[in-house]
This record gives sequence, structure tokens and C-alpha cells, in this order.
Amino acid sequence: CGAKTGHQVLSAAMESSIDIACKLGANPKLMPNPGLIEDSAILPPTGSWEIVQSVDVISEIVSDPFILGRISAVHALSDLYAANATPHFALAVVTLAIARSDLQQEHLTQLMAGGLLALSEAGVRLVGGHTSEAEATSIGFSVTGTRHSVPEPPTVADDPVLLLTKPLGTGLIMAANMQLQTNAENVAATIQSMAMGNGAAAAILANY
Repeated sequence: CGAKTGHQVLSAAMESSIDIACKLGANPKLMPNPGLIEDSAILPPTGSWEIVQSVDVISEIVSDPFILGRISAVHALSDLYAANATPHFALAVVTLAIARSDLQQEHLTQLMAGGLLALSEAGVRLVGGHTSEAEATSIGFSVTGTRHSVPEPPTVADDPVLLLTKPLGTGLIMAANMQLQTNAENVAATIQSMAMGNGAAAAILANY
């Protein structure tokens, strides 16, 4: 791929991001090998369980790359939780804005540190990924998990109860922010909500 980020930038950024994530409490056993150069991940067999995969990429909706990386990981993992799956592995998909190599390296370091911390909190190991360059930054994760059973959505006859684990309206607030039509308090609350993992809520709801 002609748009790949230089291997020296990638290697240095990964080492730094792993160090930052571990200092913030990430599990060292879930960290990737900083020298990982493969595009593919070989994962252990899962027996009779179903394998569930998803991928999500988001644009630079916040200016802080650490928070952006964290939000992106949380966002991707949520697809697996919604499918009643437990996430295990992730691949990163990062597009960096064209810049000096030292600036790119620091940006990638912060993006990955935020992502690694969120993945670690969910018990997920990053096993590889892909980087490229373009005019704007984006980051996403391909996530893989397993599940024992397919969730059975209730019917109207079941008299279902709708539980909101987070407030609705995230997209509305962030769209309004882009047009300077909301206040800082709303934006801060929305960012805090987006950065909060859904694993705890998924684990509780899975019992029901």
C-alpha cells in the first residue's frame, strides 16, 4: 500500500503508546508486540462457540487524539456487545493526516494509547492493524469475539421494558457542535459518555 505510514514512525509510536497505556492501568498481557509487522492475525480456535466480527471507523470528532482513540475502541466493541458476544481480539485501522514524521508519531502514539486502554479494560488484545496517510485523521478497530447463543429480541406481546445504558442524542450533540450550535457543557458530557465502555452494562444484561 503506497499510503502506508513509515515503519519507523509506526514502531516508535506503538512502543510509546503501549508504555502510556500500561502506566494508566492497561493489562500488559493484552498489549501487542510492538515489533508486530504482520497484516494478518492467527487466532486460537474457539471450539463450538460462534465467532462474531465487526468493524467501525470514525473521523476526528474530537481534537484530543487520546480521547479519539478511546472513543473509537469503545464504539467498535459496542457492536459485539449488541450481538451478545464477548470481545477478545482487535485490529486497528488508522489513517493519519499528512504531517512531519515527529508530529505523526506523537499523534499516532496518543491515538493508540487511548485505544489500547479502552481495549484492555474490555479484556481485548490488539493483535495487528493497518496505517495509511490522507488529508484527515480517522481511526477504527476490527473486533472479534465469541458468543454461546443468539439473543432473542422480545416481542410486543412480551410487554418489553426499554433500558437506556447511556443517554440518547450523541450524534445530535456532535453535529450541533460542528456548527457551533451547542454549549461546552453538552459537548463535554457527550464526550464523557462516548468514552465510557459498554462492557459492564452488557455483562449485566446478558444475565437476562
